[in-house]
Amino acid sequence: MTSPVLAGPIGDCWFYVLGIDYFFGDPIYIHTEADFHKPTWVEKSIRQAKEAVPKWIDAVLQLYGLDAKYSAVGYCFGGPYALEAAARDQTVAVAFAHPSRLTEDHFKNVTKPLLIAAAEIDNAFPAASRRRAIDILTENKATFHLQLFSGVVHGFATKGDPNVENNRWAKEEAARSMINWFIRFSK
Repeated sequence: MTSPVLAGPIGDCWFYVLGIDYFFGDPIYIHTEADFHKPTWVEKSIRQAKEAVPKWIDAVLQLYGLDAKYSAVGYCFGGPYALEAAARDQTVAVAFAHPSRLTEDHFKNVTKPLLIAAAEIDNAFPAASRRRAIDILTENKATFHLQLFSGVVHGFATKGDPNVENNRWAKEEAARSMINWFIRFSK
């Protein structure tokens, strides 16, 4: 259920990176069958993740302690869960890229510094949703930063074409910004 622990220095900081397998070995990209029903897969995956994520976070906190500083990041499907993890006292910062399935309540409940890496072209987090999120965050005086990457589409931060210079740069810049965001709030 968890990817291997990776450790490494980033600037003056060390991070342990833990990742949950939201899909329990059943990611959408393996489904090439003609009769694959995406809505059923999405519903199943949401149900599994909703049950597993809180338990996984509790296990991480038990294993690494309540005194550690945690950051949460989510890409696409993981966006809502990163925000939910940020509700924990131990979480110091949160970031996400090209999120999906976010509601206004997710933004109303933001209490930790939030970095948003958004794609210009994104049906899962379109311009109207971005504007509403910014309005809510501003009204609530939240600490946040929005990066809007022009010319890229939903998924750019994980599967952008590295042979297209703008896609490669946006992907690398989103990752670099998240690292620096976490360093900033982990000190």
